[in-house]
Amino acid sequence: MLAGANVVAVDRVAVHLMGLSQREVKHLAYASRLGMGPAGLSDVELRGDALVPASFARSPTTPIVEYPRPFPEVFDPAAGESTCLLGWYGEPCDRTVRVIRAYDDDPVVSTVRELAPTATRDPGFELLRWDGRADDGSLVAPGRYAVHVTAGPVNGTSLLPPPAYAVGWVDVANG
Repeated sequence: MLAGANVVAVDRVAVHLMGLSQREVKHLAYASRLGMGPAGLSDVELRGDALVPASFARSPTTPIVEYPRPFPEVFDPAAGESTCLLGWYGEPCDRTVRVIRAYDDDPVVSTVRELAPTATRDPGFELLRWDGRADDGSLVAPGRYAVHVTAGPVNGTSLLPPPAYAVGWVDVANG
């Protein structure tokens, strides 16, 4: 049992006992910067029994991903233009990136192009290029398209945690 006068200090001790890095628990640094508690475990005065860290297996969590950003947002593939899609992954994940067509007045959603098949990605940025072509090589019709990212745990075999989804939008111009 842990108790203390400062919740940030108690959390720092609990994180240490679980064998986690203090940097893995983001709210601790944030709270410390705001002056709400100690900046590190060395700043905590401990009383009571000796602390014996125990191994702690974290459950897998849904990966953190940001929506893909197109540059430019509007392009004309018939004029030889393409768009670059910038994505970001906060941790290693198995991801798939597809261009899909969805309509406001129709429930049908169709995959136009698989830009990046399922593969393991390291944390960081990913830059993909779309030339405005469908999987069969034909130019897509003018309109608005969604760039859909699905990211799950690396080699995920169970249904938990669920995958993360991120969507960005790009417009294909007509001449």
